[in-house]
Amino acid sequence: MPKSRLIRSARPVHAVAGAIALAVPSSALALASGATSHDVPVKPVLSPIGSLKLDSTHVAYGRKVTVTGATSAAAAGRKVELELSNPRVPHTFDGWRELATSRIDTHGHFRLTAPLRESGMLRVIAPAGAPAPSLTRRLGATGATGVQADLTQARIAPATVRSVTVGAKLKIVDSSTAVVGSQKASIHGYLEPGRSGRTVAAQALEHGRWQNLARARTGRYGGFTVRFHAPASGSALRVRFAGDRQNTQKSIAAGHVVALAPTVASWYYDAGSTACGFHAYYGVANLSLPCGTHVTMSSGGHTVVATVDDRGPYVGGRTYDLNQNVAGALGFGGVGVIYASIQ
Repeated sequence: MPKSRLIRSARPVHAVAGAIALAVPSSALALASGATSHDVPVKPVLSPIGSLKLDSTHVAYGRKVTVTGATSAAAAGRKVELELSNPRVPHTFDGWRELATSRIDTHGHFRLTAPLRESGMLRVIAPAGAPAPSLTRRLGATGATGVQADLTQARIAPATVRSVTVGAKLKIVDSSTAVVGSQKASIHGYLEPGRSGRTVAAQALEHGRWQNLARARTGRYGGFTVRFHAPASGSALRVRFAGDRQNTQKSIAAGHVVALAPTVASWYYDAGSTACGFHAYYGVANLSLPCGTHVTMSSGGHTVVATVDDRGPYVGGRTYDLNQNVAGALGFGGVGVIYASIQ
């Protein structure tokens, strides 16, 4: 009995940059019988895909992208995989990571959905393995015996040149933007996906334009602390990531600068009625500020935003009377210097 012959298709060594592709296995069929033998050519299990569709080519961090496509109906039941290239290494076959799997339906269509956290190049492949059930039935119908399909090799068929970009995610954990004199302000947060060495900048809105105040690099898990000399009191602040190969740019508001000035205060117990007609939990009395005015107050490393709800103090040289809640939060007692700023 003659030996069966296997003909394998070659796999290219170069990937098309930015392309979405479908791996197209190709095989030869070896037939053998007790009397005669001959080769029967077999077409590729999957036809090359002319176009894949993405519901969006730019998505926010962690949002899902949906990829749909179509191939030969003969491939019904075959597994397909959605893969993403690693944007930090050259686009080689070793740089692909599986995101989702699905099956081709009876009409040759497929749909894959997966959340994305980094930009890169997407492709859909059909892994080498057993042929689709429909192909097995078609080959069996020839009446041949000893049918074998060699699916250990795969050929990449270029499709529409597409790529997908994913935004970064910024989160502010804590900010110390109420400052005294030349004291530095600071903002602490996280940039996702978490990776060390990425640059973020603290910016202030000055004269209608965002100006850089200072930069910092992320730590091992994406955490950062950026410290800077505070601009004028009331300036709006934000943190900005300019973007890189992994994610596109992202900005997040970080409050306003509050410049605190020293002033003299006392405290009182406001159990009775107030001149403003209401009791604020963090209440403060002042002789001239409108009722409801917010005042940032700091003492002993503690900061509170109080609300003017009463009139006083009526003792010369004092600017504020703090109610018992404000005094307790600041660790303040008697008469002394605190730092304050009107918002």
